[in-house]
Amino acid sequence: MKSENLKNEMLQLLSQSLPQEEKSSLKEEGFKFKNPTRTSCIVAALYRKAAGGDMSAIKEILNIISDSAAEKCDGEVTIIDDVRNKGS
Repeated sequence: MKSENLKNEMLQLLSQSLPQEEKSSLKEEGFKFKNPTRTSCIVAALYRKAAGGDMSAIKEILNIISDSAAEKCDGEVTIIDDVRNKGS
């Protein structure tokens, strides 16, 4: 039960609007978020690291993108035929 409460608290914290100072900082760096939240800051920081060549940040971004792409394929079925002919 504690982990569920922690998760809910974290989600609430991440969805909070940013203070004006942090909004201005993101804007000065060239990030254009319509309604920036604390999550926006994390995304910007992850992007900065990836843009600097940090492979773990690059992999994390690719994971995030692939997860969201997989969610968009809701209801689709992919059939993979990997049965090999053993007699050939």
